[in-house]
Amino acid sequence: MTIRLFLLVFIAALYSLSLNAQTEFAPIGAEWVYNAKEDIKMVGYQPLQAYYTIKCTGDTIINNLTFRKTGNFLLHQEGDRVWFWRDGSLHLIYDFGLQVGDTIVFTFISCINELVDNTYLVAATDTIQVNGISLKRTTANVIEDISPFSPYEYTFIEKIGSLAQLVELNAMCGFVQSVFTEWLRCYKDSDIDYHSEIFLFYNHPDCYYTPPNATNGVDIAPFSISPNPVTDILTITTDTENPITAIQLTDGAGRAVKNWQFQAADRVNVSFEGIPPGIYFCRVLSGEIWRTGKVWKSF
Repeated sequence: MTIRLFLLVFIAALYSLSLNAQTEFAPIGAEWVYNAKEDIKMVGYQPLQAYYTIKCTGDTIINNLTFRKTGNFLLHQEGDRVWFWRDGSLHLIYDFGLQVGDTIVFTFISCINELVDNTYLVAATDTIQVNGISLKRTTANVIEDISPFSPYEYTFIEKIGSLAQLVELNAMCGFVQSVFTEWLRCYKDSDIDYHSEIFLFYNHPDCYYTPPNATNGVDIAPFSISPNPVTDILTITTDTENPITAIQLTDGAGRAVKNWQFQAADRVNVSFEGIPPGIYFCRVLSGEIWRTGKVWKSF
């Protein structure tokens, strides 16, 4: 082998290793910061009232397979696919090589702590840039499930994972329990530092932010939404001492559907055009307090 050919092979090998390292899931030292569950029975709760972290701390071997110890989970990666270990076997939770039109079966943990297999159709793929690195984002919609509360839409990002939970519980479990489930604030490792869109919406760049007065106390300030059910235009009103400056519409899993910003006003209108029928939660920034109301979008 000539020196030139050897150098070409060596450079190609380094390039291949670089690509593999870039797409490695759960590198040792990686950390996820998740927003804690939120009680939607209270009107005046602070959405960023609490958080928790999951860290990747090392490796372990089971049945000759290498697993990453990630919080309470053991994760195994082969190529673009990632499984979690439970009940003596592997369960697929991510596939970063999927293309639009592909079908795939993912395993979630049900509301009663059982494994549930759901079949999904990949609806969209794109890429996002994080610290100069291109990461693939995949969105899949459920087409077959055995649970009435399976997440309809499942979105995950290469290297980062789900925007809801690392190993996702069925998304609507939170709705059943009258709470929003956890959602991803931030992810970081030695290469990237990612802040999710829903977290950036709250204008707090510190992933570990906790409000100094974070409580679930009830706020009795006037607040109303109408009509409910809504078909087209929703009107939100509050008192003049607590004007509205922002509204976030979320689904039952706490995922952002739409965001609106306003000049301070005690009455605003928002359009529900194009939003699928179902139950949503309208988070309203009124004064310095986030308030939440349940909204039904009718057919």
